[in-house]
Amino acid sequence: MLDKIRPLVSGGVPPVPDKEKTTKLFAELSTLLKSNRLAEKEHIDALRQLPETAVLVRQIEYYDFKNALVTLEVLTQIWDL
Repeated sequence: MLDKIRPLVSGGVPPVPDKEKTTKLFAELSTLLKSNRLAEKEHIDALRQLPETAVLVRQIEYYDFKNALVTLEVLTQIWDL
C-alpha cells in the first residue's frame, strides 16, 4: 500500500518540525490505538500541531482506531520516523 501512496506525496508532504518528539508521540499513539484506548487530550493537541494529521485526528476522535493505526503507519513511513 505504501508503494502506491509514496509517489503521490513525494515532495508534497511538509517535513516534521521535531522528528524526535514526533517519533515519541507516534509510538505512544500506536500503543494506545493497538489496545483500543482513546488518546489523551495532550496527544490530540500535539497531533494538531503537525502537518497532514487532520485525518488521523478525526479517526481518533471518532474511535476509528483500526484506520487510525493505518494512517499513523503511513505517516510514519512518509516521514521516515
